[in-house]
Amino acid sequence: VGSACLEVLQKQNVLVNTKLFGFPDAFVPQGKPDYLYDYYGLSAKKIADVLYHQLMQKQNWGEKMAKVRLDV
Repeated sequence: VGSACLEVLQKQNVLVNTKLFGFPDAFVPQGKPDYLYDYYGLSAKKIADVLYHQLMQKQNWGEKMAKVRLDV
């Protein structure tokens, strides 16, 4: 679904920063869902960490949100 949304935005010349999350297009070993989500960076905590670090790298976000803590 994420790539389809990006395609629509691109066709409309809408420029936005994005980050896609998902399982690789390859064989995924079997296991407990919580383990697999964590392993592939799809747990709530890992997604929040990625987004937090991306926001901190944007214009002055580091200064504005230095005291914000994301607990998931």
